[in-house]
Amino acid sequence: MAGTATAMQTEDSADRFKVCVAGAPEFSRNTELVHELRQLGCEVTVLSKNFEDLATGTGGAMWARLELGTVAVKAEFDRQVDAAIESRVFVLCPPCSRSLHLMAGAAIAAGTRIVVLLASGPPELAYLQADSLCVSVEEVLAVVRREMALPPSSPVYDAVDSTMVNLPSGGGAA
Repeated sequence: MAGTATAMQTEDSADRFKVCVAGAPEFSRNTELVHELRQLGCEVTVLSKNFEDLATGTGGAMWARLELGTVAVKAEFDRQVDAAIESRVFVLCPPCSRSLHLMAGAAIAAGTRIVVLLASGPPELAYLQADSLCVSVEEVLAVVRREMALPPSSPVYDAVDSTMVNLPSGGGAA
């Protein structure tokens, strides 16, 4: 019976629009964003430097307190990378850690749509790689609603199309 419930949950979640939110949960706008995305019916994975569920016995462990080579840390890292690259939209919510910025890079490489929910202060130059720069939760939700209305795209074909557009004519050096 338990195996059947797990299989049903997996099938159900495979059909849901996946959004990855990378940012510190202690910021109320991040908590609001996650709540609102779930209200839209999105499957939301929250990536944060803080995580409660590692089997360390300490609860609320920080990466700094853990040995990077342990099975629990490797499993959490793999879960976060998978969530980043399998999501349709990746929302980066600065200020956040360098690790979360690297996760955004993995999502960019996978062809995931990137949204940055800007904080006060100047944006980072690398945010030019994002598909959308937003200043409010409402703007992020509008971007996600637009993406939900579109069919999933294939990053492989998108990359090929963009490469083809930028190829020089003439076929090579003279």
